[in-house]
Amino acid sequence: MNAMVDIGNTTIGIGLMKDDALIKKVIINTEKNKSEDQYYYSILRLFKDEEIKIEDVEIFIVSSVVPSLTKPIFNVFERIFKKPGLLVGSTLKSGIPIKIDNPNELGADLVADVVGAKKKYGYPTLIIDLGTATKLLMIDKTGAYIGGIITTGLLVSSKVLTSSTSLLPNVSLETPKRAIGKNTIDAMNSGLVFGHSEMIKGLVLKIEKELGYSFKKVVTGGGTPFIEKLFDESYIFDSNLVYVGLNELIEKNRGLRK
Repeated sequence: MNAMVDIGNTTIGIGLMKDDALIKKVIINTEKNKSEDQYYYSILRLFKDEEIKIEDVEIFIVSSVVPSLTKPIFNVFERIFKKPGLLVGSTLKSGIPIKIDNPNELGADLVADVVGAKKKYGYPTLIIDLGTATKLLMIDKTGAYIGGIITTGLLVSSKVLTSSTSLLPNVSLETPKRAIGKNTIDAMNSGLVFGHSEMIKGLVLKIEKELGYSFKKVVTGGGTPFIEKLFDESYIFDSNLVYVGLNELIEKNRGLRK
């Protein structure tokens, strides 16, 4: 069994895969002020509650976009599993040509997304990752990653809107029934949810025009539940894409350890 850990700015996802099938997934909040020992005991307790058999894990891999937590949480999983693991970075083989100005700029989570999408869906494929930031990542028709788009994520947009305006309230994001809101909450939901989904659709059209060919569109990340109903069947929704990618990175780098 392989264990995959994805450290994001908002949440930390832990996935367990056996024979290329995801058999367990748990999500915890990212807490930057939490100590290594606090993470160790809380994750150990979580594994016990979820009846996860630690001894069945053969290898683990960590992807992180939170530098201050990378080493502490990597250490936590070394302590839990009592074996060395892999850390997503420039030393790992991805099997994908990265054709951007500085390949080292590509975040660990995005590497996992790209590897997972190519493994599961082939190419050309556009990955739309709705996390703390919304990222559009393009694998072209040769199978190379050629770049993408990064913009403010849906949840961050909501927080910025309410924190920057004195009279607007906090909202629980919901898919609106209509574009024209009859009250402040509905109007804000419309602007945030419809606005974000229409932005994505517009960017997809712009990328298609720029490349001159169509491609698969795979949507992943924590923001998907808010917009999934607003897209047609040409969009594939896959909330576990990062774990597929991390598992594939394990298979491509067996024999390596941090």
